[in-house]
Amino acid sequence: MASDNIETAQVLKQLDKILELELAGVVRYTHYSFMVQGFGRIPIVSWLRG
Repeated sequence: MASDNIETAQVLKQLDKILELELAGVVRYTHYSFMVQGFGRIPIVSWLRG
């Protein structure tokens, strides 16, 4: 039973890290989409997709 709690805590920690990275990506994408316009936008879009 104690090992189940440890495994659950480890899984939740990993899921929190994944969520943190996903949200950071959303913030970056949104920031760049507001800041970059015109011709300079094309290289940024390909960089974000990569």
